[in-house]
Amino acid sequence: MEQLVLLLVIAAISLVNWLIERSGKLREQRRLEKEAARRSDSTPEPQPPLPETSAREEVEEQMRRVFESFGFPVEEPRPQPLQQAPVVTFEAPPTPPPLPKPVPAVEQPRPRRSKDFTGISRERSPWLKRLDSPQGLREATVLREILGPPKALCEL
Repeated sequence: MEQLVLLLVIAAISLVNWLIERSGKLREQRRLEKEAARRSDSTPEPQPPLPETSAREEVEEQMRRVFESFGFPVEEPRPQPLQQAPVVTFEAPPTPPPLPKPVPAVEQPRPRRSKDFTGISRERSPWLKRLDSPQGLREATVLREILGPPKALCEL
């Protein structure tokens, strides 16, 4: 991660350096054009054209020099020839045979318990019926917290 940050900082510095050099070249070219226009009365001197290199090539050259200075191996980029991808045809997998229809299981009636573990019939107590649902359990917990003994006075 530190190397990536270092490379990004170096790239930013290189970009700023390139922009400064580029603006300096343009300023110098404008100055030379103005001087040539002042010296000549009617015909300006032909200026030798500046070597045209793209900005990308300049940046790549600067980055190559930076990498070489840090000891990283630098390989010249070689354009890879375009290769046509082979045409691949996919065949649909064979469909499996249909599954047999499930046979419904016969439920055997369970004996109903009229009384729970406390021995109190649920048919007689509406409070015990409420404990069968999650909402009823929540309500019972809240009621015990509200109506129960204070926690500070409970003995362990």
